[in-house]
Amino acid sequence: MLGKKFNSWLVIGEGGQSKNKKTMWKCMCDCGKISLVDGFPLRRGYSKSCGCIFTGKVENLTQKKIKELFDYKDGSLIRTAPARRTQVGHISGSNSNGYLVTKICGKTYPNHHLVWLWHMGYLPENQIDHIDRNRSNNRIENLREVSQSCNMRNCGNSIKNRSGVKGVCWDNQAGKWKASIRGNNREINLGVFADKVNAIAARLSAEQCLGYDSCDSNSPAAIYMAKYIGEVTI
Repeated sequence: MLGKKFNSWLVIGEGGQSKNKKTMWKCMCDCGKISLVDGFPLRRGYSKSCGCIFTGKVENLTQKKIKELFDYKDGSLIRTAPARRTQVGHISGSNSNGYLVTKICGKTYPNHHLVWLWHMGYLPENQIDHIDRNRSNNRIENLREVSQSCNMRNCGNSIKNRSGVKGVCWDNQAGKWKASIRGNNREINLGVFADKVNAIAARLSAEQCLGYDSCDSNSPAAIYMAKYIGEVTI
């Protein structure tokens, strides 16, 4: 019975016997509610759900429910209750554009949101940012709740970048290096420079003025200038 699906019910554990000596099973409804269900109507299909399909009521995923389904270890969610195609003890999550995701009761959740819920007790209202930019590193110490703009700031160079520093590119028309940054919901032109280092320095200065360091303390511009200053000092 464990791991089998009957209508909206997923059997996740044994429930012993009722006072009438009926075999009970611990089941989770598609809406997230966990209940003890009589095995006979469960197998026959008479018990279809906890009642949510008739009332339209769907319960939110809670910290208590997520801890009934998973243990947490080093950023991974480990199954403690069986699910379809997933056994107890297995690490939960499938790859989706570099992020790990897990399906619970027919709904797909990002694993980093589930890890946040497991530790903090609530699903984030804003975005969860991976501090080290590694989408699969879901250790709680690597996660923080931030605004969308802050999350977008904490990114490395795009695959199209050729300068090694985001916000700095070669301007063919000017024949110089161009620096720019996004702030106040618009693209800000920081000027063109004959020397690439000066363009990167302008970009870093703008990041500091706009408070980028609170979201992206290890930006490509900061890394480049730190190496450059070290080389010049030597």
